[in-house]
Formats: sequence, C-alpha cells, structure tokens
Amino acid sequence: MRKLLLILIFFSGCFVSVNGAVDSLFYAPDEFLEVQPVEQDTLTYNKFKQQKFYNYYEIKQEKKSFYQIILDWINSWMSDKYNRTITSHTFNVLLWAIGLLFIVIVGVIFYKNRTGLFYVSKKKKIVYSIEDEDIEGQDFDRLIELAVKEGQFAEAIRRQYLKTLQALHEKGFIAYEAFKTVNEYAYEMQDSKLKSLFRDLSKEFVYFRYGKGVAGKEIFFEFQSESEELIKKITG
Repeated sequence: MRKLLLILIFFSGCFVSVNGAVDSLFYAPDEFLEVQPVEQDTLTYNKFKQQKFYNYYEIKQEKKSFYQIILDWINSWMSDKYNRTITSHTFNVLLWAIGLLFIVIVGVIFYKNRTGLFYVSKKKKIVYSIEDEDIEGQDFDRLIELAVKEGQFAEAIRRQYLKTLQALHEKGFIAYEAFKTVNEYAYEMQDSKLKSLFRDLSKEFVYFRYGKGVAGKEIFFEFQSESEELIKKITG
C-alpha cells in the first residue's frame, strides 16, 4: 500500500512539473538594447559606383544615327500635320528616288554646260587631233595675219597652234604626223617645263577649236602671246 502511494505521489509530481512549469526567462529582468547603425563604407561604395557594370542609377541613352534622326523628324512632322508616319522601308525607297533624281539633274547640268575636252560636236566627229595638213614650209605668220584681218579668230588660233607644232617638229621635240593627238605630242616631249606649257596651250586650243569657247580678238592675242613665248623657249 505504501509503495502504491509513493508511485502515485511520484506521477502526480511529474504531471505538475510538466504542465505547470514556467520558463526561466520569465523571471529574467527586462532589458532594452539600442540598435547601432552600421557605418557605411563610402570608399568601397564609390569604387564600385565608378564601374559602369555596377552603376545601376545611370540611364543609358541609345545613340541615334543621322539616318534615324532624320526618320524620326519626318515622322514627327507627318504625325503633327497629317497624323501619319512612314516605315524605314518607305524612307529607304524615298532616299533612292531622291538620289537618282539628283544624279539625273547633275548629268543634265554637265551635258548642258559641257566645255573643253569633255565636249564633242554633233556636227563633226572629233578625235582631238590636228587635221591632215602639211606644216613643213608653211608661212603661218602670213596665214595667221590673213585670218585675223578676216575676223576668223578661231581659225587664227588653229594656225597659231600649227605654228607651235611646226617649231616643235623642226627642233626634234616631236615627230609631226597627220591626225596625231595632242596628248601623243605631249607624251613625246622629254622636257618637263616645255611639256607643261605645251599642255596648257593645247587645252586652250581644244577648247576654242572643239568646245563652246568663242574666240574673239583679245582671246586670240592672249593665245598667240602664250604660243610665241613657248616658241621662243623651243628655238632659243
């Protein structure tokens, strides 16, 4: 009986300790601790901020090409005026059309104002050569004077040029042949200074002979002066 009583007392004590137990923290005094903020490491922050990869606050603006700027401007204008826009494909077609139109206009301008070596008469096929004419023994001074008296200054320029070729041929700088081009004569000349003067004179001759240049009295005498200067250098 005593043993049974002891067992009952033991189990009842365990029951009370389990259900009525109180955590020891209950008896601990109340404590209030102030949270200290962590000091910011500005050095490390600035170091990473300078790197573009970590700079999350930078707003990257896409650089537009000149093409895109023009297209955006046109679309903005059309949107305000007509409430419409165009695609990049339509804009490309428009640019090609403008480019072709520009080429045509430039071509027409050059065709209308062609001069000098770029001009070829429709009435007479030109190969920029001297006519089949025997220059040996010709008195070009008399022929030039006659052309000037008759007011045929373009013909006077041609005869003055033939006189220049005559001097070059006689001094062995060139070998005159029928229908030889002026470029061929210049190529034969070895003296660089004489060649340069001859080329300049030849350009003027071709311009007034085959181009749209209108030879007047003053122009002829200027051409003659340049020609005679070259002849002096040849024969001197």
